[in-house]
Amino acid sequence: RVNINELVAPLVLNNTGDGFVPTDIEVGHEGRLLVAGYDTGNNDQVLVRIYDQKGSLLQEVAVSDSAVALDQPDPVIGFAERQVTVDNTRVARYEMVVAYTAESAIPDLDTKGGEDAVIGLYWFDSAQPAGSH
Repeated sequence: RVNINELVAPLVLNNTGDGFVPTDIEVGHEGRLLVAGYDTGNNDQVLVRIYDQKGSLLQEVAVSDSAVALDQPDPVIGFAERQVTVDNTRVARYEMVVAYTAESAIPDLDTKGGEDAVIGLYWFDSAQPAGSH
């Protein structure tokens, strides 16, 4: 599989003035760039920004709750394509996993003390508007 990006200028990920700090990047399906990071202006909320091959922002996925204060959670991202059966038909499922650290308690989650890892799994749904994760 080959994905070719069609950027005509460098994609600036951390100079938008909005407090987003990118920490990891992955190439997704159809050449999408999946950029994990956190928002310093919003309790270090973990976000994934998804860009198309030309560098246009397609979607921003909020991974953590903005009401929960994190401290530089250092999110990482992974991407996989796998075949699943839906209504007796094999289809490709495009999945991304995002993990980040949390040093303090998160409401409604069990903490074990120290530094906990929080992991979320998302998949692309082509039936949703703009093909959302």
